[in-house]
Amino acid sequence: MENVVIIGNGRMAKHLSHWCELLNIKVTHWHRSQGVALNLQNIDSIWLAISDNALVSFFETLKPKLSGQKVVHFSGTVHHPEMIAAHPLMTFSYDLYDLAIYNKIYFGLTGVETLSEALPGFKNSFFKIAPSDKPLYHALCVTTGNLPQLLWSETLPQFADLKIPQEAVKHFAQQSLTNFFAAGPAAVTGPIVRKDTTTIEKNLSALEKVNLKLKNIYQSFLQG
Repeated sequence: MENVVIIGNGRMAKHLSHWCELLNIKVTHWHRSQGVALNLQNIDSIWLAISDNALVSFFETLKPKLSGQKVVHFSGTVHHPEMIAAHPLMTFSYDLYDLAIYNKIYFGLTGVETLSEALPGFKNSFFKIAPSDKPLYHALCVTTGNLPQLLWSETLPQFADLKIPQEAVKHFAQQSLTNFFAAGPAAVTGPIVRKDTTTIEKNLSALEKVNLKLKNIYQSFLQG
């Protein structure tokens, strides 16, 4: 088994460290705030779990210290020909997950053919991403995973103002997601699909009074 050091102190680094512990993979975890120098002696593989905007500059600083170590990063958007990319298609919270959740995560690979080349000991499913496809791939990840959360951040306070329990909204949102992945676009319901202009106008009028951002989002789906 390779000797691995995980570099970083954010959510990705903490999840990786915990994940390896669950898989009985021994790793060293290093970050700057530890106040000790990074020691690469006897290290075979370096996993960079740091922010996208720091990846390339950190790697260039690291390069003079390398002596054949493999360098892996976890960004969905950054490409560097001297690093392997293994992007986990998953959202990571501050709470750590159990192994059953980790085992279902797919990895998007650039620079290797199999996941075992990038992350020995991991048995997850994977797919390959061409470097030229990474900008679009990551934009789709953000649109699929982050934008709905931002949308809920706007709608939940409005539901709360109407004294509607969050649990009721949660059940509604979860069932909508389940229905969509079971039936695809055919699962979509509501006035936009029905072209119910009277209801749409009432919706937009109500949103204009409380949240212009939500009104603009609603209107964007009326186009085309």
